[in-house]
Amino acid sequence: MKPAVLPFLNDVPIKRKLTILIMVISSAALLLACAAILLHERHAFRETMARDLEIIADTFDDNVASGLAFNDPESIAQTLKTLKANPTIMAACVYDENRQRVAEYLRSDMQGHFPFDESQPTGQHFHDDRLDTHQDITLDGETIGSVYIAADLTAITYRLQRSATIIFIVICGALLLAFFLSTSLQKIISGPITHLAEVASTVAAEKDYSVRAVKQSEDELGSLIDAFNEMLSQIQQQDSALQMARDNLETRVQERTRELARSLSLLNATLDSTADGIIAFQFTGEIVCYNSQFADMWEVPKTILEKPAMEELQTCLADKTTDPEAFIQRARVQDEKQAFDIIRLKSGQTFERYVKPQQVDGRQVGLVVNFRDITAREHSEASLAEANARLFATSRQAGMAEVATSILHNVGNVLNSVSVSAEVVSTRVQQFRIGSLRSLGELLRKHEADLPAFLTQDPQGREVPAFLLKLVNHLEEPQQAILGELESLRKNIEHIKEIVSMQQSYARGCGVLESLTMSELIEDAIRINAAGFTRHELTLIRDIQDDRPVLTDRHKVLQILVNLLGNAKYAVSHAPGEKHVIIRVTRDEKDAVHIAVTDNGIGIEPENLTRIFQHGFTTKKDGHGFGLHSGALAARELGGRLTATSAGPGQGATFVLELPPSSKDLPL
Repeated sequence: MKPAVLPFLNDVPIKRKLTILIMVISSAALLLACAAILLHERHAFRETMARDLEIIADTFDDNVASGLAFNDPESIAQTLKTLKANPTIMAACVYDENRQRVAEYLRSDMQGHFPFDESQPTGQHFHDDRLDTHQDITLDGETIGSVYIAADLTAITYRLQRSATIIFIVICGALLLAFFLSTSLQKIISGPITHLAEVASTVAAEKDYSVRAVKQSEDELGSLIDAFNEMLSQIQQQDSALQMARDNLETRVQERTRELARSLSLLNATLDSTADGIIAFQFTGEIVCYNSQFADMWEVPKTILEKPAMEELQTCLADKTTDPEAFIQRARVQDEKQAFDIIRLKSGQTFERYVKPQQVDGRQVGLVVNFRDITAREHSEASLAEANARLFATSRQAGMAEVATSILHNVGNVLNSVSVSAEVVSTRVQQFRIGSLRSLGELLRKHEADLPAFLTQDPQGREVPAFLLKLVNHLEEPQQAILGELESLRKNIEHIKEIVSMQQSYARGCGVLESLTMSELIEDAIRINAAGFTRHELTLIRDIQDDRPVLTDRHKVLQILVNLLGNAKYAVSHAPGEKHVIIRVTRDEKDAVHIAVTDNGIGIEPENLTRIFQHGFTTKKDGHGFGLHSGALAARELGGRLTATSAGPGQGATFVLELPPSSKDLPL
């Protein structure tokens, strides 16, 4: 907005303002007109005086020409004295052709001190107090001298002063008339504006938007009043709507206040109902809120919590910890990320501390700290770790017992074969005709002195060779059977030695990581269960798709495989039809090894799939529930896992042992 032309009128009422403006405009117009008149009169007076002096100079030209021609200064002086009749002429003189003064005239008040200037050129020149007229005198067309006349401007000044006085009187009268007229006529403009201002003041003071201004004309002021009334109508409508909205807002604010109070009450109750101690504070050190558990678990005096400063509280808390400096340093961290640490108190308690930044409009303003007492949990975890260690030892012993049971079972089966072979050999030996050989021996001893004669001449002696041939033929067939049984007995004894030797090697290698192929471990597990597979006429299918070496624990993997194959053997032995077990070895995209043992046995109930690896759970009549549980623990210790799937009863089952990839490349 541009500044006002007349800033002193800003606070003047509009009536007086209009009057002042009219008077100022009128005065300016009158002064301009009068100044123009005075300037015109001054110019006119000067032209009249100049013209009069020019006429006088022309007259002198004719009168003094003869005097100059005849060098008669007296006649020239007498001619100049005629100028006394004109009081405005101050001085006059006549110059000859050499610019020498011939005669002069001085008004009585100018005697002796008028400055004649012989160097002035011909013409008329106005000065501050006089008008100089210098004109050449000619005779017969020849310049013989010049005349100089100086006229006083006092008359012009007097006439101008008189005109100015008259003009001043006229201006005063005109201004007085303009004042009375403006005072009366300004109401045409100020009246509607004043009325509009009064209505606006009433509306502003009383907030009554139903008041309307009265329209008095159809001009711009009338349009202004119409617009003002229309604005009042809109404001009235908006005020009604605003009042309604304000009432609704007040109602909503009251409702929200009650809801906020309930929420705060619920929040405080929730904070107090938690087992953790919670405190929130700003980076300025001001405590925002805390719950009762915080004060209880830290045993902080209320006098400290009631203070707004955080420093004294931090010092109080730090004194209770085993490392006060670390506690204070960590409490001052203003990080955008969530933080966590463990705090140990001198009293033997242990707290977990969770620190999370508090943000408002994306700006971090403070921290929320949550303290959790984990003293009892640490004791429980220590007890649990001890129990797990005992359970692991028991499970490991159970797994070893499982392997040992399988080995003893297979050794028992082999011993059965050994016993059968021994009985067959015993029966065969008992069937030998030892009595005939004894009789033959006694007969030969009796004829020991004449043995050649007895064998060639005695009828019984001659039958001895034939009898021996028959005896050899009779013993040859049992001999082959006995040799076969003895070979079988030798093989079974070697099998027992191999099983015992393998068990001893696994017992010595427990806990040692070795580079092993899965086919090697699978064959060892099959050999341990071989007798059972043969007895149950079970078909074993090997599908080894990837047999690269794996760095693993031989004993734990064998324990798992022996258990899985034993369970598969049990499952198919109680199922009708063809019995088969598939052992498949694959690797996934992460190079983890998957050993799957699939059977077509009795399957698993769906509800048992989630319980099958629990300690003590079994579906066998003579089972103890250690096998799969210890296998799952062993798989976890190897960094893998053991899982089971089954489509349901009678649909078979698949157990998968997943082993992690080796941490380094192993040679094939």
